[in-house]
Amino acid sequence: MRATRDLEWPADPDLYRDIAQAQTIADGSLLSDPFYRGETVWHNPLMPLVVAAFSRLLGLPVHTAYVRLGAYWNLLGPIAFYLWVARLAGAAAATVATFGFVFHHDTWAPDWVTAAYSPWLFAMTSSQGLFYASLILYREALLRGSLARYAASGLVVGLTFLAAAPPALILGGIAATGCVCGILGWLGPRPAVEMRPDGTAWRMIGRHVLFFLTALLGSAVFLYSIGWRYRLRVLNPSPMSWEWAGFGGPSSFLSVHVGWPAALAALGALAVIGARRRRPVDAALLGGFALTALALLAHRWFFEQAGILFPQFVPSHYFVFYLKALQWAL
Repeated sequence: MRATRDLEWPADPDLYRDIAQAQTIADGSLLSDPFYRGETVWHNPLMPLVVAAFSRLLGLPVHTAYVRLGAYWNLLGPIAFYLWVARLAGAAAATVATFGFVFHHDTWAPDWVTAAYSPWLFAMTSSQGLFYASLILYREALLRGSLARYAASGLVVGLTFLAAAPPALILGGIAATGCVCGILGWLGPRPAVEMRPDGTAWRMIGRHVLFFLTALLGSAVFLYSIGWRYRLRVLNPSPMSWEWAGFGGPSSFLSVHVGWPAALAALGALAVIGARRRRPVDAALLGGFALTALALLAHRWFFEQAGILFPQFVPSHYFVFYLKALQWAL
């Protein structure tokens, strides 16, 4: 907080892009693109909207609000991370995990790739609170089976997509994993491999249809622009094809990530597997988290090796960040 309390402008070009969007919103144009006349937004608009409201509330210029708000808003990430892990493993384990997540210094990457807490409103950092809140709500939905909980968790996933696409994609994969496990009867006391006559599998499908519909509703304002108006067409793919230089393929990636935190995470993963019959919901959530994040991280490399040109919607380093969070949660 002391690092930014006297600053007027941020230190990264991404934040200047977001300042332009926030200024456009503050000027009364919610969906207008700040750079191209007559076009609508293409970048996740939640934080520019929050900053525009914060600027109006405190009477600060938008660029100053963007600098001052981050130190407080980004506290939501570690707090929500702690609450999520506490539900998985208890308060003591959550305290240790959160301490490691926030304070363990990763020398292999810059802070904007790995920092669990930062005073800067990068989309990756500022969307954390919503991401872990979604995990908490979806876990409760699976445990309780309430339609209201499925709707609430889906709505928060939609808001997460308004903040940043990568965590929302991971949440979508987690929900798909939970749905499949529920259909197969792996989340309850009785195993099953087919649609049971008691309708349990169909209820699971219906609940997840509600989940995904409310997620679409929560992100509708952004989906209208990128999905309905632009049909997901990207005229200039160069920004999307950029990759952080530290991600150079599996061998170089693993060489800097195999350390004592990864070893502890592997032991934690074995413990989760061993307890899967007693805690099937947590096993499904953590397994879905790991599989989705790894697939999204590695898919581009595998397609390149196969000589297939595959669209890259977000840079891969986003998923390095969320795998780091999972590492400390385990």
